[in-house]
Amino acid sequence: MKEFVYRGKPQRLSKITAEHYPLFSYNAIIKLIKDKELRVDGVRVGDDVIVYDGSVVRCYAKDMRLKEVYRDENLLIVYKPKSMKSEGDISAESIVREYEKTAVLCHRLDTNTDGLLIFALNERAENEIARGFRVGYVEKIYEARVYGKVRGDTVYRDYLRKNAKEGKVRIFSERREGAVPVEATVKVIGYDDNSTLVEVAIHNGKTHQIRAQLAAHGHFILGDGKYGRDDINADFGVRKQQLTAKKLVFSFDRKSFLYYLNGKNIEV
Repeated sequence: MKEFVYRGKPQRLSKITAEHYPLFSYNAIIKLIKDKELRVDGVRVGDDVIVYDGSVVRCYAKDMRLKEVYRDENLLIVYKPKSMKSEGDISAESIVREYEKTAVLCHRLDTNTDGLLIFALNERAENEIARGFRVGYVEKIYEARVYGKVRGDTVYRDYLRKNAKEGKVRIFSERREGAVPVEATVKVIGYDDNSTLVEVAIHNGKTHQIRAQLAAHGHFILGDGKYGRDDINADFGVRKQQLTAKKLVFSFDRKSFLYYLNGKNIEV
């Protein structure tokens, strides 16, 4: 059973359920309602009722599992959909921990970024994945649809500074106080309607790095309301951030007990 307190203007139960449980399709949510698997303020409902601010919604569905992309005795790699948090209440972490009690989340994705998340299934794997991220043995490859025409394959080398008050980061072309160096390798996949589909590789990703770097170079990710432009997103008819953590590449040294992961095809 999952529970949340709804905050906001009056909305249909199906709409707010979709926002809190992105694993379920619209048809699946309607079925949950008809099967009376949802309760609003303790009352089982069989219709798509209006829910008001402060109401407690409970979901009794038992099949909330994330899609598994890879699993062995050390690691579980799952696909996280857009609109789902990586950690916290009603998150990829909380869902996985329901059926894998020892699983430890090894990194995070932005709520509106979908894609691959790594969970360690034992302490030894947790420590080794952390080392892998630290020294560059774990590479995350993303796919993004960005505004404008990226002229060709390139490498962006910049400096990133976090602004905790604004909940954003800033990108600079030259070193600034409090800024750290960041690098992103961008490969053009194709073009469509004044947008470009690109593959982006980073080794030691920082908060919002890809979103901010691409935007700083004139090619914000479509659907990104923080670093992009709402009017252009509306023109493209895009509401969700077009960024996916598509692939994981491992390059552990031969002494690592996770060396066997090298060369495995782990992607969405």
